[in-house]
Amino acid sequence: MSVPIEVAQTQGTEEARLIMVRSVLAAIVIRIYAEPQLGIEEGWFLKVGFGPCDREGVIFKNIEEVESWAHALTDL
Repeated sequence: MSVPIEVAQTQGTEEARLIMVRSVLAAIVIRIYAEPQLGIEEGWFLKVGFGPCDREGVIFKNIEEVESWAHALTDL
């Protein structure tokens, strides 16, 4: 399950989601937008993962992919 939230930035906010696995917070992902000149596609970036979801630099195409990944890593 994902819960939409806004995360504070230096100026303004950015779209984010809390990723929950059986009512336990597993990760926070932030929305990234396509920047073709930099080779970046639109998707979701893992800002912070907890427990078995603690990873760095992970980018997902969509929220469904994030949720599947979190469920596969946790055994709650």
